Amino acid sequence: INGALPNVATQPSVHSADPCQEVGSLGREPTRCASCCYKRCAAAPLHPFGTALVGTANAAWEQFMTSKLALSYLTVGAFSENSYVVGCSESGCGVLIDPGGEVPELLSMAADMGLEINEIWLTHAHLDHVLGLAEAVEKTGAPVWLHPEDRFLYDAAPQQGEAFGFPVGVLPKPAESLEAGQQLKLGGHSVEVLHVPGHSPGHVAFWFPGSRLLIAGDVLFAGSIGRTDLPGGSYETLMDTIRQVVVSLGDDVRVFPGHGDPTTVGAERTSNPFLVAG
Repeated sequence: INGALPNVATQPSVHSADPCQEVGSLGREPTRCASCCYKRCAAAPLHPFGTALVGTANAAWEQFMTSKLALSYLTVGAFSENSYVVGCSESGCGVLIDPGGEVPELLSMAADMGLEINEIWLTHAHLDHVLGLAEAVEKTGAPVWLHPEDRFLYDAAPQQGEAFGFPVGVLPKPAESLEAGQQLKLGGHSVEVLHVPGHSPGHVAFWFPGSRLLIAGDVLFAGSIGRTDLPGGSYETLMDTIRQVVVSLGDDVRVFPGHGDPTTVGAERTSNPFLVAG
């Protein structure tokens, strides 16, 4: 392996209550309350890694399906990271994107969708997006795809996890490299790799042009953006990425982020405080 989604039915998701309020002003850098994003936090305690601890929930999941393309996600772990299962229901080919934990549940979800996980794609290699990777590879034998500019983060993830009390396990060497403009196949569906640096230097997003759907990782969130103070991050690069790559896709594009609820490009272009200010 290696989409097309018109109007779809959704099954309601149950997300943990968000203790954070939206950023009210861009006059100064807002307080970080998630490991991935900038928000102003009213109450949530901070983990040393910069994460609001809202529990180890895996209760949030949502599914989007057509007759040929299926997409589901599970919100996992202390970082409340969204792990995705995407596949072609016609061929049964499936991929796991950013397995941050709860791997048995993700694989059970894939089985319920009639999918076999043939590959694992990473939007980037921050700790919260690879916490379940070793287990996922062990259980599926699937090769890992990663952009080479994030390899230094990938190699450091086990030590980083140990420092913060999150066992990562032994990560396998990535089998394949992702690069800008690369065309991946998912059964009968085409997926384009977009290089979207700023949150991390090798960050990518997976663009399903036929479906008008973007799995965006930690670049753009509902009402926020990815944080840029981690190694290899750049605020200027991230903002250029969002405006030149993501916004240019069109207002109707649905954005499935690495944390929080799905949104659309149009909603963020017109209301996201980081975008309307610029």
